[in-house]
Amino acid sequence: MSTKHFLFYDADGRITAQFSAPSARYARRQGQRYALASGHESAATHYVDVATRQVRAKRSLDIDQRTDGMTITLDGIPAGVTVATNGQQAVTNGAPLVITYDLPGTYEIRLSGHIEYLDRVEEVTVDDA
Repeated sequence: MSTKHFLFYDADGRITAQFSAPSARYARRQGQRYALASGHESAATHYVDVATRQVRAKRSLDIDQRTDGMTITLDGIPAGVTVATNGQQAVTNGAPLVITYDLPGTYEIRLSGHIEYLDRVEEVTVDDA
């Protein structure tokens, strides 16, 4: 009997667990949402489309970044992405995100948490000159 791979996922499609079993009967017994998988997926790189129960690869965020002195503007970030930098964080609403730093230097901006997109870290340098 061949082994099948399954993913459990939450109401949003986030993968919560992976397991292998001889048949879907084992997955159904768990009483959770599940999808058939190839065995190469992970929560970091995939999600489950809850409407179709299909496993999908997360996409790369395609953002535009502009620097103006001490201010960074990030455009093209979809709503629902958590942005963290310099000890602060916010969840985007789809509008351009403007970040102003107090001191010149190089900072990390972490973009994470959106089900359909890969997490990403940007390094930015700002200068008051």
